Amino acid sequence: MGGGNSAAETALDLWRNGVRVTLVHRRAQVKPSIKYWLKPDIENRLAEGSITARLETRVVGFEDGAAILAPVDERRAAARAARGRRRLRPGRLHPRHRARTPLRRRDRPRVARPCPRPRHLRDQCPWALRGGHPPGRTPDRPDLHRKLARPRPQDRRPPGAAVAHRRSRIIETPTTPEGDLADEPTRPPAFRLDLLARARVLRADRRSGPRKGRRKRRGGQLWRGDRRQRRQRRRVRHRQKGNRISGLKPSDFELTEDGKPVTITNFYAVEDGHRPGAAQAPTATQLPIPSAPTPVAGELEVPEEQQLHLIVYVDNFNLHPFTRNRTLGAVRTFLRSRLGRGDRVMLVTYDRSLHLRHPFTSDPELIASALYELEDITANAVHADSDRRSILEQIYEANDLASVEGRVSQYAESIFNDLSFSITALRDYVDMLAGLPGRKAILYVSDGLSMRAGEDVFYALEDRFRNSSVLMTIQRFDASRDFQQLTTLANANRVTFYTIDAAGLRTYTYMDVSNQTPLGGARIDQIYFTNLQSPLLMLAEETGGMAIVNTNNVAPQLDRIADDFRSYYSLGYSPAQTGTGRYRRLDVKLKDAKRNGWKVRHREGFRDKPVNARVSDTTLAALNFGYQSNPLGVRIEVAGMEPSEERDRSLVTLVLHIPIGKLSFLPQADQHRGRVRLFIAAKDTEGGVAPVQEVAVPIDIPAAELERAQSQFYQYRMQLLMRTGSQVVAIGVRDDLAAVTSVIARGLTVGP
Repeated sequence: MGGGNSAAETALDLWRNGVRVTLVHRRAQVKPSIKYWLKPDIENRLAEGSITARLETRVVGFEDGAAILAPVDERRAAARAARGRRRLRPGRLHPRHRARTPLRRRDRPRVARPCPRPRHLRDQCPWALRGGHPPGRTPDRPDLHRKLARPRPQDRRPPGAAVAHRRSRIIETPTTPEGDLADEPTRPPAFRLDLLARARVLRADRRSGPRKGRRKRRGGQLWRGDRRQRRQRRRVRHRQKGNRISGLKPSDFELTEDGKPVTITNFYAVEDGHRPGAAQAPTATQLPIPSAPTPVAGELEVPEEQQLHLIVYVDNFNLHPFTRNRTLGAVRTFLRSRLGRGDRVMLVTYDRSLHLRHPFTSDPELIASALYELEDITANAVHADSDRRSILEQIYEANDLASVEGRVSQYAESIFNDLSFSITALRDYVDMLAGLPGRKAILYVSDGLSMRAGEDVFYALEDRFRNSSVLMTIQRFDASRDFQQLTTLANANRVTFYTIDAAGLRTYTYMDVSNQTPLGGARIDQIYFTNLQSPLLMLAEETGGMAIVNTNNVAPQLDRIADDFRSYYSLGYSPAQTGTGRYRRLDVKLKDAKRNGWKVRHREGFRDKPVNARVSDTTLAALNFGYQSNPLGVRIEVAGMEPSEERDRSLVTLVLHIPIGKLSFLPQADQHRGRVRLFIAAKDTEGGVAPVQEVAVPIDIPAAELERAQSQFYQYRMQLLMRTGSQVVAIGVRDDLAAVTSVIARGLTVGP
């Protein structure tokens, strides 16, 4: 009961330990004075319904292990507040000090003598505190002080009247079963809150509409968007219920670039994986019996720009075994039931280094089966927990600050070093995804990453020795800038993060009773939890994705992620300048002011990469993921190999065949010139990648031979120094005049 710090902290503590909690508060919202580290947590729990809120409600009593609740009467509350503020007239007895009924003789009338100074009532009018009548007054003259003798409510009501007549606004509860307080006609509550172990609630049959003047409560997370270069993907949801909003048109949106409005030139909506109005195969009931099988709608080829590439990224280094296996079970169900036929899925793990567990596949069952193999792999977060407990014990066993401050800094530096490797691995993988077309999403599974390494330990040190200067050291281990660079890179490469906090509902484990301090261990644990969840929230929100935190059951939120994949709006525009390499911030709003209950979720911006950077990214995508797009019809041929002077190296001669008829030429005086650029990259079996090399290849053809050359190939020979073993070579060919790019990859074996 209540809306302050004690009520909020107790409610959160009970909820984290698995108790069903109901918070009762007489106001429309919790108090704004709640501590800053508690307020977001309690507001989020109330908004998502994890903790039930009975706002504008008061507790009127307790009976048989149940609390009797009633709605707050606003008019009476205002009247009581006004009466409390008014000044007493001379000769008027203060309401708190009115005479009480005598304890021994209840038949005496309750009369009182005016007390000029109520604050001195104890000295001047002691009889008023004991009850009874003033000296010199007899019980047979009650009329002398009739104005001051106020009978109690039970003295005024007629015989047989119910006590609850003062709560006439209370709505009756549903009929209770026999023996369950069915014989209590004198106290009809608005609803009963059972305080027994099951904490069941007997709700009132309230009106469906909200009461006038009552604040509407908002729901949880609402919608997602996926930004492509010069194209925004966004989803609109109703703020209170989280449902998708369909049927919107380009005129309903307002798109701005760096704060300046731009014209929407391209628009389409995708609902349940299909674009309304696009050609779809008829269903089986509409087809006559064919002579050959006809593909159904789900088997139609998905356009390249709409194809989903989903990477399941399991961060084993920052996971506990139990929480990992519990979450992966829900992910398996999600992959098997909610992905479409055209979606491609990959499985990657981080165990101090990146490991590709399964390449991209259109069969989600293969990835779901591969997740079983991860249950036998060690999850390393248990070691981090052991180190944290050890340093906290050292802090509270130390006698002075100097003896432990150095060890705390070493611990934070170790955490920061591991964190840097985790961020670098994520950044490298996001960079690899840059050249893939279509929609790209990373489902990141972890127990959290620290925004500031060791922040909770420094606060524990400050709490132990009351020296605030130690908090200044935290800035040395702040990784917020690294996470900001990661989100900027993800937006530039059109990658969306969906993060899962596999730890779920966390419990306070920081301190025991022997180490309690006035600040309390709960605050240290709360700082620790917030520090771990902040990067997950940041990655999801700034890339247009969704974060799943503070829940042991991630399945409902995974269903919402599946809805994000299959339903969205795509908005496109033409920027004034292209290929500048600048980062452009985007904002999308709804024009209709009446739609304040709707919310648009989208990517915060993108980087307008130049052409050579985009082709390099596509070449690396072909090298790493096998992506190929060959509108020019080029092909690679291995012409020969010869040993090199370097050990375990060979010179490999490759011939690139480019059809001349598919190139564009610019006529000049007596010849035609074509402008072609090659982008070459290679990778060995150990994961070593050679940087992309760009080569300009001018092609000149005499004007008289152009027509005959249309059916021929232009051959470009190159020699590559490659390590012995299996290799993959990817080549991108860019026709600058036609603005067409082909990317192909080929595997080969070098050496004997």
